Amino acid sequence: MSIFDNFTGGKSRKDLWAGVGAANNYLDQGTATADGLYEQSLAEQRGYIDPYVESSTGATRLYTDALGINGLAPQQAYFNGFQNDPGYQAVYDSAIQAGDRAANAGGRRYSGANILSQGRLGGQLQNQMFSQRMDRLAQLGQSGQQVAGLGASMTAQNYGDRANLAYGTAQQKAGLVTGASNAAANTRSMGINNLFKIGELAVNAYGASKKPGGDSGDMAKMAKLFMGG
Repeated sequence: MSIFDNFTGGKSRKDLWAGVGAANNYLDQGTATADGLYEQSLAEQRGYIDPYVESSTGATRLYTDALGINGLAPQQAYFNGFQNDPGYQAVYDSAIQAGDRAANAGGRRYSGANILSQGRLGGQLQNQMFSQRMDRLAQLGQSGQQVAGLGASMTAQNYGDRANLAYGTAQQKAGLVTGASNAAANTRSMGINNLFKIGELAVNAYGASKKPGGDSGDMAKMAKLFMGG
């Protein structure tokens, strides 16, 4: 470092920009830490929501399979699964057995009327349980859509907060640079003033040296300025 840096403000400017660099590093570290926490929070939120979205997606697929929207093969697979559903089979068997016991008590278990009655009962049960299942699938699909909407809103909020964080950091950095630039400009003005002062002291010292025993003390003042005093 030149000795002139002391009275021209060069050292002060170097210190200013070193401080700005250090402050920017702290801001970057803080922003990175906060952004990581935002990402962690978003992942945790999605962890709560995803199971409901997946259930809704599965319910919607089954619903559209049953309606034949996805083709004949998925529709046939849906009805095969429905008819072999343990819950449906248990209700169906229980109803048929109850009808058999009632018919048997009247001595008409194997009558045509009883067989016809059982056929009607089986059809009614199938229609009732099919309708109930379709209603539940539709409800699951709707609830999943609501949860998905909530997830989308939370994701948008999360990214919005992170954008605001980055914008705020950039603003702080810009403020630091502006402040440092103004301070650096002031040090340059100070350096120019010091140069004028040195010139004035030099003239005075020279004039004093021409007088017998003259010493204005200006040489000591100049030395002090040169050393940054």
